[in-house]
Amino acid sequence: MVVDGRAVPVPDPAGLARILCDRKEGVGADTLLLLHRSEEADLLVRIFNPDGSEGEMSGNGTRSVAGYFLAGEGAGRESATVETVAGVSSHRLIRREGRRLFIASKILAPRFEPDGLDQEITLSDGKFLVSAVSIGNPQAVLLEGWTEENWRRIGREVEVHPLFPHRTNVDFVQVVARNHLRVVLWERGVGPVEASGTGASGAFAVARRKALVERKVRITMEGGEIEMEEIEDGLLLTGWMEEVFRGVMNREITGKGSA
Repeated sequence: MVVDGRAVPVPDPAGLARILCDRKEGVGADTLLLLHRSEEADLLVRIFNPDGSEGEMSGNGTRSVAGYFLAGEGAGRESATVETVAGVSSHRLIRREGRRLFIASKILAPRFEPDGLDQEITLSDGKFLVSAVSIGNPQAVLLEGWTEENWRRIGREVEVHPLFPHRTNVDFVQVVARNHLRVVLWERGVGPVEASGTGASGAFAVARRKALVERKVRITMEGGEIEMEEIEDGLLLTGWMEEVFRGVMNREITGKGSA
């Protein structure tokens, strides 16, 4: 959900995220993307989870913001840059199909801790090997031991494990072929989600580091499919965004003025 905070300030974005992301009493979303002016990029975005916590980076979120810009004030342009607290990402428009924009997004290069691969942790379901990687935000990747029955329990426990003092996103990976991954996602501050750009990036980065996949793969998630490619100074994620609807918030919703 994109909220443009450039014209009207949003004094309590964490509270607004808790209200609007609620799927019963609000609009319903996995993330609130609050836009600001940027001195380094076309837009600056702050990223808030439904529980009000603030995230550092969102692959799908920055692609959505880039598409919002290219479909609106940046119409006629072929690229956009988006700033987050994790850095500036670049996004190139590939083609338009009606309201759907296909965008290639350059994602920050993955960062591994020295002992980041295959750390053993003990959970209620037993012992598991977890690989830790940062894609601007923390990712914990599991390649083995998870099932359709236990991954939600595992995700809930790994998110708050002492190994991750700031909590973590959790990515469950199945290597379908050397050019195809399936990824199931537990997002920090959210729970199960249908798709995540940084989650898919973390899954690919670990699989690539362990030589399980080629330089370019397709990644299947519940919410759809993307392409991921390792490039010289990062990762290239190709997928689409589409505006679903627009609305107006009033002071009765926010409690502190209209937006």
